Formats: sequence, C-alpha cells, structure tokens
Amino acid sequence: MKPCWVRLRDPRRSFVVRTDGAETEVLGTTFLVQAGRDGPGLTEVVVVDGRVAVRPSAADAGELRLGGGEAARVVDGRLEVMEGVDVSSRVAWVEGRLEFHRQPFSHVAAELERWYDVEIEYPASLADVAVTAAFGDEPLQSVLDALDQLLDTRHTRDARRIQFHLDPVR
Repeated sequence: MKPCWVRLRDPRRSFVVRTDGAETEVLGTTFLVQAGRDGPGLTEVVVVDGRVAVRPSAADAGELRLGGGEAARVVDGRLEVMEGVDVSSRVAWVEGRLEFHRQPFSHVAAELERWYDVEIEYPASLADVAVTAAFGDEPLQSVLDALDQLLDTRHTRDARRIQFHLDPVR
C-alpha cells in the first residue's frame, strides 16, 4: 500500500484517516500515514507540523496526540511512540527524493524495490549495515553504482532482479 500524504491547512475541517490497524484524526497539520508497508496490522504516523490524534482501531485502546516532528506506530492494536524519527527523510518521497540517515541496508533495499519496481537480493551480512545517502531523480543504475562504492559491493542485474555481492577485490 502506498503511503498517504496529507496536508490540511484549515484546522476547523478535521477528518479521520482509517487503516486496518488505526484511526488518525487530523487536527490541522501536515503528516504521513503508512499502513501495511512492513506487515499487516502495522500503521505508522509521522507528523511534519501541526497535531494529530492516533487511536488503535480496537475499542478502548487509548489515544496518543502527536505534534510536529513526532511519530508513532500502531502494532497489533498497541500504540508505540517512535523515538528519533528523521521526519525529513520519511517524507522526502513527496518531493521526489529518497533520503536515508543511518538506515539499515535492509530498509534501503526495501525502499528502492518500491521506488524502482525491482527485486533486490543481498547477503545477510549487509542487512544491518548503516547507510546514509540521498537520491533525487538519478536513474537506478547510478543509485546502484553509488551503493556499490558506499558498501564495497558489486551488483549484477537481470531485468528487474538485482543482486548485491560482497566484493573480495576491495
């Protein structure tokens, strides 16, 4: 499911965004809602500015109010505050950019798969390697070459399937 990007300029006109796992009441704000991206029953809400109220879909599960720069997730009916979320990198896609700040390569690969509609395979030893990079309108090949340089890898490509390999030469 694609993320929902909402910018509400009139706080007198509130509304509710409902996903399988949560309800987010808009209280005059700019925010991002992502549901089902990392599994069913998971909803993430990131607030750029303004305020929202997040409630799990389950009755009597409580409510969490978030302000600008704050984020939360609802996992299996439980509210969790997300600490240290880099809001600008989370919403960069709205402006046609991908930004990663110390993100594990597994997350970077998943975002690239969605962005470029490809399948990426890599050794398990790369999954937790932290990546800091920003990409704009670069073609996929440029992004792959940049990652090879950054990670000391080499990649092979067969149509939509990309495989990263550790480069023993480097």
